[in-house]
Amino acid sequence: MLKKLNIAPATRLSLGLVFMTGTVLMTADLLGLIPNTTDAAISARIHTSESVAYYVADVMSRQDTERAQQFAENIVERNEDLLSMALRLENGTTAFQTTDHDEHWQNQSLDKSTPNQIVLPLNNSEGAWGRLELAYMPLGGSWGLSSVAGLLLFTSVGTFGVYRLYLRRVLNQLDPSSVIPKRVKAVLDTMSEGVLVMDGNRQIVLANDPLLDALGMPLDRVLGKKAKTLPWKPFNPTTEQTTWPWEREDESDGQVHGEVLTVTHADGRSRIYVVNTATIHGADGRARGMLATFDDITGIEEKNVELQQMLQALEASQKEVANQNEQLAHQTEKLKEEVSERKRAQQESEQLNQQLQRASHQAGMAEVATNVLHNVGNVLAAANSSLHLIGDKLAQSRIPQLSKAISMVADHKNELGRFLEQDEKGKLIPDYLIDLTEYLSHEQQSILDELKSLDQSMDHIKDVVHMQQTLAKIGEFSQDIDPDTMIKESLQLVRSKIEQYTIDVSIDNRFDQTLCTERHRLQQILVNLISNAADAVMNNEPDERRIRIRIDPTPEQMCRIVVEDNGIGIPKDTMPQLFKHGFTTKEDGHGFGLHSAANAAKEMGGSLTAQSEGTGQGARFTLELPSTSVREEKSDVLHI
Repeated sequence: MLKKLNIAPATRLSLGLVFMTGTVLMTADLLGLIPNTTDAAISARIHTSESVAYYVADVMSRQDTERAQQFAENIVERNEDLLSMALRLENGTTAFQTTDHDEHWQNQSLDKSTPNQIVLPLNNSEGAWGRLELAYMPLGGSWGLSSVAGLLLFTSVGTFGVYRLYLRRVLNQLDPSSVIPKRVKAVLDTMSEGVLVMDGNRQIVLANDPLLDALGMPLDRVLGKKAKTLPWKPFNPTTEQTTWPWEREDESDGQVHGEVLTVTHADGRSRIYVVNTATIHGADGRARGMLATFDDITGIEEKNVELQQMLQALEASQKEVANQNEQLAHQTEKLKEEVSERKRAQQESEQLNQQLQRASHQAGMAEVATNVLHNVGNVLAAANSSLHLIGDKLAQSRIPQLSKAISMVADHKNELGRFLEQDEKGKLIPDYLIDLTEYLSHEQQSILDELKSLDQSMDHIKDVVHMQQTLAKIGEFSQDIDPDTMIKESLQLVRSKIEQYTIDVSIDNRFDQTLCTERHRLQQILVNLISNAADAVMNNEPDERRIRIRIDPTPEQMCRIVVEDNGIGIPKDTMPQLFKHGFTTKEDGHGFGLHSAANAAKEMGGSLTAQSEGTGQGARFTLELPSTSVREEKSDVLHI
């Protein structure tokens, strides 16, 4: 009958053990092995009631009803088994009674005692004069059960819970796989798929070795556990797993195919499985358990991911190839045009080759030429101002007034004495000539000063042009160069900018050798660095514009030239792009100065680097070049 109700084995065994325990207790009671507590309780109540009756009869013989009342209340309060007490006289009146006696004394006309209500008659020499009523707690307990019945009920309920808990644990520890033939277990272990066999409660009764290896657990750790307690996860992390495949018997008769789950290994690795389930039926057709297989597709999924990534890369490559083909077609078209143009310009090929030979030098000297032209322009502006000033002075000269005075003297040369002494106009001529002579002398000196300034400007232009001609030589080979002299010449090329912004420039020379390098390339680098430093400090306060140039030897037999300023600095995010072609932070910059300077330094066997702590922290550019022979004397520190 219990099997037909589909009760769990642990419950069925527990009920059987409870029935056996109850049978043993009832047999012991029939044999008198269980003490009869009811008889003992009744005997105790009779003894207590008789003692109380003797005391009450003695007190009432002295007509001390108040003392008898107090005694009754004390006895009831101290005896938990005694509920109430009363003394009823023969005439039907009550001499005394405790609280709630009428409620506890259910039968007022009771003449004989019961286990719960004891009646004791009180007599004297004249006969019966009253009776003592005592109401006790029911002997069956609060539920009205006898001691044996209560014991059976408590034992049945208590032992059922204990038996069931114990049997469940014992049954979980049993190895259900031991009933499976070894050859069947061996076949399951040789399968590449994981196999999990569960009972009707979805507790694991068997797992083959491939699945145990995937879980990283021994067989004894998974037997008896719910299958859902294993570390399964949905394949899609965003999907909330409400039921597992082996829990859907009601929905699909246990047939689930192709559901993907992941499981986390004990070592932290994740594996991907395709899960298939099938219900195990008994001989009566009832579902007895569930069989689940787990096919490891981790490698396939990894290959799929790699294949997807390769497809994406291939699509990107195809797009890139298409773009390059389009660019190549455009360049081919452009090349055709260039070829046609070159064919038309074949006669000018020699001139073009010469221009190409000078192109590299001219590109490298672009910054130098810009500063030279700027210097010449400033000098020409000053010279032009001097010429205009001389022209204005000559236009405003008082020499015509001197001619008038001389003409008046010439008109009166025969009577010059009389004219100068007696004529009103003649008297003014001597003083006028004295003042005019002094004015013309000052005017002459001013014009001479302007002419001198103009001559200096012309000399400056001549020096600048001479230096430009020196730098413009093509095909110049490496030569011994004094770096101190090269720095001073470079400062002359940017002199106008330094004087315009009143920049304090100092040279600290600690290098006593010469450099064997190309003059025009070194000049190009130095002019570029000094000009950039001057631009960097132009927004500082006039007394805070400083450029420091230091020349040092290095342990690697190199010459280190450091150009340092306290200007606007270089943002850290732009530092990696500083020497890239076309990159500039100036609004009017072209972006090839530092790039060409760095390339020139590299081609000369050296390097050009930059350091800055950030915006507003100044900058430091370091040029290192190979050194050669020792110089005769060392230059001092120069301040401009």
